[in-house]
Amino acid sequence: MDAYQQDFGRRIRRLRQQRGCTQEELAFRAGIHTTYLSGIERGVRNPSLKNIRAIAAALGVPVTALFAFEGANCCYSPPPPRYRLVKKNPMPTRAENTQSPPPLTLCYAP
Repeated sequence: MDAYQQDFGRRIRRLRQQRGCTQEELAFRAGIHTTYLSGIERGVRNPSLKNIRAIAAALGVPVTALFAFEGANCCYSPPPPRYRLVKKNPMPTRAENTQSPPPLTLCYAP
């Protein structure tokens, strides 16, 4: 199970419980099956954007409220840095090509 999915499911469960709503009631309002909602809350189902919007509407919250997690597993992690290949020396011409090609270096590209 993905930690992000689990945090997302816990957030939905917390919002549902704060509103005094059962899984059956929320599933009915969102137009999804109860077992599917249960799987989302347990973090074993990965809902589509369509279902996320339906759940948010059924809870009466904006979609962004479903992604407001607490805890260490919820923080946004930026993508890994981008790298580019940089030639240390220019490529030799065909006449000079008696040696191996120049080495390439992996450099961080800000």
